[in-house]
Amino acid sequence: MPKHIGYNSSYMIKYLIYLYVLSIVLACGDSQTNDNGNIKINGIVPQNILDNDSIIFSNGFIGIKYFEKPVLNGNINENKFILKTNLSYPHLFSLSFNSEKDSILFRGGNYFIDSSTNYIKIDSLKCNIIKGNTYEEYINKFIPFVLKEKDKCNETEFLYYTFFNKKDFEDKLYIYTKNNPNSYVALWFLVKRVNEEGHLVLYEDILKSFSKELKHEKLWNTLNEDLKNVRIRENQKFPNLILKNRELNTVKLELPKAKYILIDYWFNRCIPCLNTFPKLKKLYADYHSKGFEIISISVDKTNEISNWNKRIKEYELSWSHYLDENGIEANTDKIFSYPTTFLLNEKGEVIDKNIDLNKLEELLKTL
Repeated sequence: MPKHIGYNSSYMIKYLIYLYVLSIVLACGDSQTNDNGNIKINGIVPQNILDNDSIIFSNGFIGIKYFEKPVLNGNINENKFILKTNLSYPHLFSLSFNSEKDSILFRGGNYFIDSSTNYIKIDSLKCNIIKGNTYEEYINKFIPFVLKEKDKCNETEFLYYTFFNKKDFEDKLYIYTKNNPNSYVALWFLVKRVNEEGHLVLYEDILKSFSKELKHEKLWNTLNEDLKNVRIRENQKFPNLILKNRELNTVKLELPKAKYILIDYWFNRCIPCLNTFPKLKKLYADYHSKGFEIISISVDKTNEISNWNKRIKEYELSWSHYLDENGIEANTDKIFSYPTTFLLNEKGEVIDKNIDLNKLEELLKTL
């Protein structure tokens, strides 16, 4: 009898230890750590994604210097995939599939992956599932704060809102950061804004609002350095860029004396850029003699230089023109969309960016 009781006690102890270990494994979800310290993340894709395709999480339009790993990918088999990561801080990725590379650059959405991520389900833009601390903050806390609603699974509306209400979103991003100074979600959205819009004083204020801990991290310091290097800065004088003139001689940009100067970035195959020229020509004709100047800076590639000159003649653009060959200077100053304009005052200071031309006309009437 005592032997029988002793046997059961030993068995029960081993069984309880087994249950404890099992509970730890289950608590970690589907992730597993391999010998290289990588975390394996199990994922599911929609039924319309075929086998032998591959899923790609990449840096998208954000510079690779912000990433430890700018690309994570996995092969798809029976609508499932596995990612292996060893990220030391949260990353914000864009999503694409190899089979769509010729038709879709990136699928919409923001995909936060960190060391706690253990499961990903790509369902629809409105309701993807990523089990991880950073993505859960994004869905459960950040989006509801910005949209001021309880629907935490509405990324589609969030993306539309941030695109069409940039200033309002930036104000909310500042408030969110002040309330959540350790947020990588807020920091990554500031990274996106700086990479899309360049310099604003508000961006500097947001950057300063992060915690001391985050200010020691790579992502914060990379962004801080990047923002310092942007030369076209709100409320500061437009820089004397090194460009080429119509004769392709290297020159330093010298601002003319004027009450207002519009700096216009464009390239010869940019249809929206060409569509602004009739309005710009009218404004120039009406207000040039009263103190309005235009300077156009083309970012055309080397093999398009002849077409750049043809466009100037074709549209009879009589103001000053410069070439930023291959857009090297523009890239430094975070100019990636065209046309991009900067309005300068009589001191040459940047007072507005991408001003509506009708609003500009109302301003010029005061001349």
